[in-house]
Amino acid sequence: DSDPGRPLKLAVWADIGVTNISYSVMRRIADMRPDVLLTVGDYSYADGWSPRWETFGVMMEPLMSSVAGLGVPGNHEIQMGFFQGNDFVHRFPQPYRQSGSTSPMMYSYDTGLVHILGLPGSYAPTTNTSLGRASAQYLFAASDLARVDRSVTPWIVVMYHTPWYNSNSKHYLEGIKHQWDMEDLFHYHGVDVVFNGHVHAYERSYPVYKNKVDPCGAVHIVVGDAGNYEGPALQWTQPQPQWSAFRESAFGSGALTVLSGINAQWEWRRVACVSKGPGDAFWSWPGQAGLHGEPCTTEGDDSMTSTVAVDTAALVRDVVSCPNKVASRRLFAEKPVMV
Repeated sequence: DSDPGRPLKLAVWADIGVTNISYSVMRRIADMRPDVLLTVGDYSYADGWSPRWETFGVMMEPLMSSVAGLGVPGNHEIQMGFFQGNDFVHRFPQPYRQSGSTSPMMYSYDTGLVHILGLPGSYAPTTNTSLGRASAQYLFAASDLARVDRSVTPWIVVMYHTPWYNSNSKHYLEGIKHQWDMEDLFHYHGVDVVFNGHVHAYERSYPVYKNKVDPCGAVHIVVGDAGNYEGPALQWTQPQPQWSAFRESAFGSGALTVLSGINAQWEWRRVACVSKGPGDAFWSWPGQAGLHGEPCTTEGDDSMTSTVAVDTAALVRDVVSCPNKVASRRLFAEKPVMV
């Protein structure tokens, strides 16, 4: 079990870029003194222009040179430009071989009480076994999750860039094919937390499965708000879905603190609210609004929590009511039903 005097802290961010907000979010994370940094895609926004990666590396060096990091690619690593992830693979190699993967885009890693599964998500085929020939991504995820020993790593965290649970109008339903193919698998193996980026906002779900609140489902958290130059994602779909617990179009980052095999604490903190004046081509942040937790609102944010600076949630693994959270499903005879 974790040392209660020093729980494991995982800092989480995505969609970073090289802006003054990016730098301020990085400094905020560095001040947290996390044990591990999870980057859920869209690092530098180089979009195929390799020198931008060097700018990004220099700007983020105070954090990334001192904290162990794991990450997954986003669309700005895979789809934008002409290098299809080569810059990401060579600058931020992931521990894929040791987890039995043949692709640098998918891997798993154990740290403390947490098993972390990193996937390319919507940027690679996701087809499950329902059509008779499953994708490499699905087969790797299924094999990896079946091997998890929950007496050693009771928490299962999955990260991939494009979210399934997103109530923002930007990128709405983009991840639905991936969800159709793999949500049953995640639920069957009792995945606890899913981290995503892509949407330039923050949103946390309640435990959810198939678009309904389910205490045995996973908490899905979108953290695509680390400072990229494209600005915030607006507007939110109305009304707010029942599965959506908190949403805000501001910039910041989060941290998952694992206290024990049963309890963890999630916290997101806002760093910046941005504005865009009449005739302005870009969003701007003078360097103060939101930085120290004072009330502010990103212009155009129509969420009910647009002025709230901090979101916290106690996460509890209910092993009494949820058999999928208890042990590796390789021990059970039943199989996930693919639809």
